[in-house]
Parts: sequence; C-alpha cells; structure tokens
Amino acid sequence: MGNQTFADDLRERSDQSLKSMLEFRPDLLTPLPADITSLAIRATSTHSLIRALDLLTNWELDVLTAAATLDEPFNIKELEKIIDKSISPAVKKLHELGLFYGDNSQLKIPNNLRILIGEDPAGLGPKATIKADLDLLATAPKEAKLILEHLTWETPRGQVSNMKSPPTGVSWLLDNDFLTILDSHTVALPREIGIYLRGGKIFRDIRNTPPEIAGNKILQSNIDTGAIANISDFLRWCEELAQYWANDPANIIKTGGIGVRDLKRTCEHLGLAENLTSFLADLLFQTELIGIDGNGEVLPTQNYDLWLKQDPEAKWLAIAQIWLNSSRYLGENLTPLSNDLERANLVANKKLLIESLIDSPEIETEVESLLKRLEWKAPRRFNSNYIQQILRETEWLGITGRGGLSSYGINFLDGNKASLEIGINKAFPKNIDYILIQSDYTAIAPGPLEYEIADQIELIADIEGRGSATVFRFTAKSIRRGLDHGMHGADILEFLKKTSKTQVPQPLEYLIQDCAKKHGKLKVGHACAFLRNDDENIVTEIANNKKIEDLGVRKIADTVLIFEAEIEEVLEVLRQENYFPVAEGKNGVLISAPISRRLKLKRNNSNKFRENQSSNSQKDLAEVAIKALRVREKVTSVPTFDLPKNSAQSTLNLLQSHIEDNSTVAIGYADSNGHVSNRLIDPISIKQGILTAKDHATGKIETFRIPRITGVVQYDDVESA
Repeated sequence: MGNQTFADDLRERSDQSLKSMLEFRPDLLTPLPADITSLAIRATSTHSLIRALDLLTNWELDVLTAAATLDEPFNIKELEKIIDKSISPAVKKLHELGLFYGDNSQLKIPNNLRILIGEDPAGLGPKATIKADLDLLATAPKEAKLILEHLTWETPRGQVSNMKSPPTGVSWLLDNDFLTILDSHTVALPREIGIYLRGGKIFRDIRNTPPEIAGNKILQSNIDTGAIANISDFLRWCEELAQYWANDPANIIKTGGIGVRDLKRTCEHLGLAENLTSFLADLLFQTELIGIDGNGEVLPTQNYDLWLKQDPEAKWLAIAQIWLNSSRYLGENLTPLSNDLERANLVANKKLLIESLIDSPEIETEVESLLKRLEWKAPRRFNSNYIQQILRETEWLGITGRGGLSSYGINFLDGNKASLEIGINKAFPKNIDYILIQSDYTAIAPGPLEYEIADQIELIADIEGRGSATVFRFTAKSIRRGLDHGMHGADILEFLKKTSKTQVPQPLEYLIQDCAKKHGKLKVGHACAFLRNDDENIVTEIANNKKIEDLGVRKIADTVLIFEAEIEEVLEVLRQENYFPVAEGKNGVLISAPISRRLKLKRNNSNKFRENQSSNSQKDLAEVAIKALRVREKVTSVPTFDLPKNSAQSTLNLLQSHIEDNSTVAIGYADSNGHVSNRLIDPISIKQGILTAKDHATGKIETFRIPRITGVVQYDDVESA
C-alpha cells in the first residue's frame, strides 16, 4: 500500500466514488481521458488542482494544509494530533475530490498539490536536518525567546545581515540547532520546533464550523410583503425601460455597451439610480426582451410584446431564470450590454449566497456576518464585491425582501422550473386605472398603473419619486416629448382629464397649451438639414447662437437656415437650447407620428450568458465516462505482445467461430501508420474482408479490416492469463 500510486487508488475506487469525484470536478471529463492513468495525470495537473481547491471550505483547506506538514505516508491519527479530532468529514471530502489518496492508515498528497500549498505550509519552516534538544528552550536568553516568538506565528524565515557575526539571540539559536541556515543571509525555524512551540497544534484557532449569520428575527409575512413590492416595482421598471427605448432608443458606442449620455438620460427619465438602470438594461438584453439593431440602436424585440401579455409570475420567472445562471457582473462603473462583463465564479458566488440564505430563514440578514460565513464556506471563490452586488440584485428582483429570503424566492430556488407556481400571481397588487393630479405640476399614481395608462403618462411626464406610490412631474420638456411623438395638446388634456380623479389645474393646462402652440413652428428638413420659420427674429437668433456653430449653420434667407449636420443632430441640439422644432419630410409633412419600434430577433445566442451546465447533465456525463474508463482499462490491461500472432486465414477462422459463440474477444489492430493497439470487441459479422463488431471502448458498432488484425484471443482467456 505504501507504494500505491494515485492511478492505483482510482482503479480501486467504486463507480460511485469515481462518479462523485467527476461530478465535483467536471474539468476532468473534457475531453474524455483515454484510461485511468490519463485521468490520474489530468487530476493531478496544476490547472485542475487549482479548480479543485476552489471547492474547499476554510476548514478543509486547513486540514489539507496540516497534512502537507507531515511525511508521507501519514495516517489520520497523526493528522488529528496536530489539528483536531473532528477532521474525519474533511478527510473524506478531500479523498473524494482526489486531493488525498490511499486509505486512512497510509494517506498521500499529489506532488503538484504540495507545490501549490507552498514550501512553508501553515507558516511552518523546512524540516530539521539535525534534532535539537527541546529542553534547552527553557534556558534560552531573552533575545532568543523574542526571536522564536516571532518566527513561530509570524513567519518561519528571518534575515541576518552578517552570518559570521550574528546577534546574540540568533547566535544562541544557531549554536543549539533551533535555527537552520538557508543561505548567506537567511535562517529558518525548523518545522518540528515550530509545531512544538505552537503547543503541538498547527493552527492557533480551530474554525471547523461556519460562522452563524446574525440579524434581527423577522416574520416571513413581513419579508414577503417587501418582496412582492420589489417584484411589482421590478416588472414595472422593465416595462418602462423597454417602452422608453422604443420611443427614444439608446445607442451602442464604438467600444461596446450603452454610452454614458444615453444611460444618464434613461436614469433621469425612470427616476432610478445608474447601477439599477444598468442592471435592468443588461438583464433585459440577456432575456432577449431588448436587442441591438444594425444601426446600433437598442430597441425592444418581438419577444417583449409576447412577454407583456403574460401574467406577472410568468414575466418574473422568465427574467429570474436567466439571472440565476448569468455570469455577467454589473458592478460600479461598468457599461451595460458591453462584451467585457463575464466574470468567473460569479454563478458560484450566487449559489453560495443562496445556500446561506436558505439555511437562515426569517432573518433580516446582517451583511458583515453573511460575508464572514461565505468567506469560510469558499475562501478561494469568495468575492466580497460580487456578494454585495448579488445582494442588491436579489432585493431588486424580490428574491429577498427586507434582507430575508422570500417565500417566492424559496419556491423559485427549490424548484427552479418555469412551470412552478411560486405564489406571485396571488400576492401581486392589482393595477389601477387612474392618477391624482396635484396643483404643483405633479401627478400621483397610488399603485401600479395599467400598462396603456403607464405608457401614456410616461411619455408626457417624468418620474420624480417611487415607493408605494409613483410621483410624476410635468415639465415643458416632458410635454414636448409627447408632442414629438405625435400627440396634440388637445389629446394630452383629454387624456389627463379622463384619467385623473382630480381636476387638471389651470397652470398645467396653460403649460400644455403654450408648448403645443410653440411646437412645430420650427421645421427642420434635409440640406443635410434646413430650418425654416416665419418669424425672422427667431431665425436670426438661432443663426447667431454660438452654441450651435458646430452644426455648420448658414442663413440663406430671412426665414431659412441650412446646416451641415444631419437632421437628427440638429433636432437634438435645438431642443437642448429650449426651442421646439419638429422634423419635416421631403413633401413638407411633419414627421411626428409615434412609431412603436420592434427588433426582429435572430435566435443564435439565447444561451450566451449561461455559465454552468445542469447538474443532471453532469451526472449523466460522469456515468458514461466511468463505463468507458472501465472498458478501456480492461483493454489496456492486456499488452499487445501477449496476443498471439495469427495469419489472415487463421484470424478469419477464429473470428467466425467467436461470431457463432457470441463471445467477446481481444484483438490487436494496426492503424494506417502501423501502430498496434488493443481493442475489446464483440464480433457480429464478416463480409468482403471487413469485420463488423461492437467496440467496448466506444460502445458503437465499428468496422475492422481483417488484414490489419494482428492477433485474436477470447477475452476470458486473457483474464485468466
């Protein structure tokens, strides 16, 4: 057993044990190893070991680190002595992952893993070359004791400027073999002495259980109340964002993603923070509710119209499912819809967070304690920035409410099926069909509005505040936006009078009428663009405005200006200068009719942002791999030279007899380069010098040319040999 290799250990493992390792370490499956030896080589490669270490808890890493301080082979009793008696579950996990091999009486660690752990595991120095008399430590001078205290817990190595004339404390330690000289300026505390000075234990503190999550106790009903409000807001934000970009599309910049200017404009319109707007935009893009057209404009897709017709629960599930498996990170100063948002371990951090929230029901989670717990559970994968962003996202989505995991989140995460009823429809607030207009140019919606009403009101008013009620503010700019999209002043007034349960204040009527009166007086057309207006004074004022010089303006008549800039840019700049232009077509007709634009989606990357494969597919792949590995082990266990050399005719006769007996045979088969490999097959038929047989290695029906078969033997004979 002492000379057992890692490959030997894998061969002796049960199928269930191998399956468990392959499920935990899916990188070992791609491509499928040729045999157990190849699997062992891949499992002990540096790259694969790094990924395996990422799966360990803080305690399991401590046990592994402690094992690296022992000589091989070591036993579980030796390991318990230097760390703690509670290590059995951790040792089992480490063996299951292939980070330990052998049995509990003779355990080993792969060599590459020792390199990854480092030459000073747990801050302990190299092994002693000379045995020191530990009793002398009681007589050590004060200077030596201070040095030992530092080297015991801080760092095992120290620098000496002059090794020929070291300080008193260092000199005493060297003379009594309590320090080892590594080079002309470096000394180290031997590992055995370091463990002795630590009281025989590797670590100062034992952390074999995860920290508890702190937080105030909160009723599940209160969590759910907050969560359903979050879900209602979230769905409304999605609709508002998509509809706003249908009317006023955002644009993708050359470097990728939505530009800062468009993002800020959208934030101002929705009344949302930039990080929340970015999250909404990118998630809608992943869900294919918005997309990018050939001109770089971001528009709702045809999927959006189908999504709108669904009930709230179906809407929410369609987006939450994508979020759960998305590896795109929308932290600070990151551009939504850009191509550089993929982050390794983001999905793993989501799962870590969700598992901890499920384990701590009805708690208003204290973030600091949550971070400490997650850092213990996965110290190598844990990322504090990721976790804090994920916490924000779960709250926005309504997976959590008031910091606790909601019933809707629990049902969704437990089932993770689109058909699962999670209770959103029953709890969802009913939409209302009215607003309350105030005397200060604002209107209040005391609940979620019907889609058609929300669409109209958002066109002519800006969202100023959110909460249990939404506050809209009417301004000249917002009224002009409605006019730009084909509404008339009379239409706006009629809509407000019909929708509001309070009277429309006279100042608001005057504002609407004044904007409508000015709207369209300026007419912009193609020159690249031209402007005409009957009022010569306004034309002169615009021509002399220094802020529009970059448009290449030139006055060609008392009432006409022409521009070198395109019509869209002229319209935008004039509106920024508080003019009220409209576009004019080539036939003189105003271009202000609303167009509900939709992007026809190309379905070629619907799973682009999914990071992980389903657990079921991993299990199936592991089972197939184990069967193939077992078969290949059988084949490769028979050396080619053990197979008898047969002539073509005798080979033909032997194969024919095995076809009649339905027996399994081992053959030597030469490829086109003359290389002979062993194959385990079930012969089926022979026709025109071609053998048809089932190849055990692939599980498929294959063909073999008779002249290339170098030898044939029944497999039972091979096993007995």
